[in-house]
Parts: sequence; C-alpha cells; structure tokens
Amino acid sequence: MKHLSRDVGRLFALAFLLTSLLNAEAQSNATDYTGLTLEGLYNGKSSFVVSVRTKNIDRKITVHSKHWGRSSQPEQRLIDSLLVNLSGNDVKLPDSAYDSLLNITLPGGIRAYVESGQFVLRIGGGDGGNAYVAFLYFARDKLVRREIFQGSGSTEDQTPIDVIEFR
Repeated sequence: MKHLSRDVGRLFALAFLLTSLLNAEAQSNATDYTGLTLEGLYNGKSSFVVSVRTKNIDRKITVHSKHWGRSSQPEQRLIDSLLVNLSGNDVKLPDSAYDSLLNITLPGGIRAYVESGQFVLRIGGGDGGNAYVAFLYFARDKLVRREIFQGSGSTEDQTPIDVIEFR
C-alpha cells in the first residue's frame, strides 16, 4: 500500500507536468505575429531582404478613408516599418507606399517574386469585404509603382482600385 500511494503521487505529478507542457504548446501555437523578414534571391543572382514590423493602434485614432483593410475590431494593426534591401542596397520607401495598409495578414500575406524582370512585393490584408491585395513594383532597385486590388483572391482580370506612381 505504501508503494501504491507513492506511485499514485508520481502519476499525479507526471500528469500535472504533461498538462503544463501541453498548455504551453497550445499558447505558443497561437502566436500573434508583429513582424516578418523574408530573404532570398531574385533574377537568379540578386539578393533581397524584406522586413515588415507592425503595431496596434487604438481605434480612437482617426482612420481616414484611404486606409485599406479597416476592421470593426477595437484595434487596427498598421505597418510601423517596411524595409527593403535589393542587391545589397537599401531602397528608400516613402511612407505613402505602405502607411494606408491596415491589418496585414502575417505571416502568409507577404510574398516576394519577380514579374517581367521586376521585383514585386505582395502585401495582403483586411478581412471579408475589407480585404485587399497591394503590389509594390521595383525597377532598378527603386520603388516605381503601388497597386491595390479589392479582395484577397486572384487579381487577374481586375482593375486596381488605387494606383500610386513613384518617381
């Protein structure tokens, strides 16, 4: 009987430890991303690094009508910084390239690829009727154009709802 109570005590201690580990694992899987860094090659030889950081803002802060991806939630998430480095050169980005993009989807909403020889950064955000996809086009290591499309699906056969040309 003495050994049985000791074994039961060990069993309860083991069960408590396993429960604690499972709870910690469940909490770590519910990560709320606040940033992302992408690194790779484009055009077969040129390197890129894209780093995005976001922050939450209180809804009391005025959100003007040109903000894409607005939410009915009490907080909005905006891009705090967007850094792009192409071929070892930091690309100067005006705030207007990203400051109107709210509630970006991390980590999956940020993608980088090459289209017609241009480096393209795709940023998706919003939800439901407020979903959008923004494309930032770079040529010769400079930002040249931003296009925004309504929705989160394919943009083929769509006309952008907002376009900014950068010089």
